[in-house]
Amino acid sequence: MKGIEGSTLGRYELRRHVAQGGMSDIYLAYDQQVKRQVAVKVLYGSDEPFVRRFKREALAVGTLCHDHILPLYDFGEQRPWYYLVMPYVEGGTLRDYLLKHERLSLSEALQYAHDHGVVHRDVKPSNILLRPDGHAYLSDFGLAKAKIAGDSLTPVASMVGTPEYMAPEQLNGVSDACSDIYSLGIILYQMLTGSLPFTAESPVAVSLKHLQVQPIPPCQLNSNVPPAIEQVILQALAKNPDERYQQANSFALAYHQALQQEQANKHGEMAPLDLAKLTLSKKHTEPKLFSRVYLMVLSVIRRLFGRR
Repeated sequence: MKGIEGSTLGRYELRRHVAQGGMSDIYLAYDQQVKRQVAVKVLYGSDEPFVRRFKREALAVGTLCHDHILPLYDFGEQRPWYYLVMPYVEGGTLRDYLLKHERLSLSEALQYAHDHGVVHRDVKPSNILLRPDGHAYLSDFGLAKAKIAGDSLTPVASMVGTPEYMAPEQLNGVSDACSDIYSLGIILYQMLTGSLPFTAESPVAVSLKHLQVQPIPPCQLNSNVPPAIEQVILQALAKNPDERYQQANSFALAYHQALQQEQANKHGEMAPLDLAKLTLSKKHTEPKLFSRVYLMVLSVIRRLFGRR
């Protein structure tokens, strides 16, 4: 849909195409009424299931208000287009690059969404946006499962998500907060080892591995990963949702405590762990995800799971 650059949807002038998703395109736009830059997510309304999903995203995000969830400014229709309007985040995504700042409170954002009846169901690096100052937003609730006023916004037993980050139960059309925790665990695994836990030639083959194959322990891919942290990751990746952390905050707390335990084991005191000692081996680094100096990964891990 790059051809609609320069067009106007409602009061929004589409100035530049910046990204393409599975069902929509995102433009840097200018709000002519309040005189500011915004991001406009545009869907061509020819596919009714996609239109329903797009409207569902607007309803899901519209119920949430959190510092680390990308807010919704507006939703509109100008046939044949449907569009969502959000803040324009200049820093890119976690997948694009990893910035050096104190923390990302993604676990808190997930906890907030779960507490408000919204399960994201597609947590992955490309859905984590970073401002230049390091502030993070969880974005793209297009596949979210939400309950508003007792009504579900998602059809029952629908299999949705990105295969590499999907929890086993999602393959059977079932998802809850523990499914998002599984996805967050995959991101942590990937950042510490440089590899996804499950890869294969096709999405179906990847899905079968989520169901049937245990992940390679992180320390086998990166000997610098402490045993306590490895245990936290593997619990988050348990096949049975009941065996995972039941809340995102619990996952973050367990990770923080594992860092403290590692420090205590080495120095006999509960001081903050020097994350630089968890260095990654370059041979385990995927260029597409880790194009910057690999030590930055450690900074982002602290931001993903850090505590105030």
